[in-house]
Amino acid sequence: MPTSILEQIADKIKTRIAGVTTANGYTISVAACVRPNRSGGVSQDSYYVWLEQGESPRNEENSLNGNPACTAYDQQFTITGFINQSKDDTGATDTLLNEFSAQIRKGICTPAGWEHWDNLAVNTVIGDMDFTNQADGGPSQFKFTLTVTYRTKDNDPYTQV
Repeated sequence: MPTSILEQIADKIKTRIAGVTTANGYTISVAACVRPNRSGGVSQDSYYVWLEQGESPRNEENSLNGNPACTAYDQQFTITGFINQSKDDTGATDTLLNEFSAQIRKGICTPAGWEHWDNLAVNTVIGDMDFTNQADGGPSQFKFTLTVTYRTKDNDPYTQV
């Protein structure tokens, strides 16, 4: 059964994040990269990453007229990484978050031409970083959005144009 272009892109993002491990040359190892399910049962343990699909507005500038016409979308994916620092750990939580977020961005942006997701997308833009440091012992986190512009035939969301 074919897989839609959008789902192929989401899977590639998840795979690149999950590949961030010390065995692959990174300074941290992602415990898991998960996409929320309907029960929302996603862990907030250390080095877990949530990958959430958000809004997908039409991108008129990259859409094409024709027969069939092609529509471009700016699909947003929110990436959230969690750190649960031990109460005995006196290191700066910000340092852990900075390194974790940098390694995730590095993993996403590898290899060259990363922004095209193996020719499934027109472009990708990394949005602003947001950091939340929980001094009360809860999980601290970073969050940023990827905006992936992709284009498919109007009558075939399985075919990239």
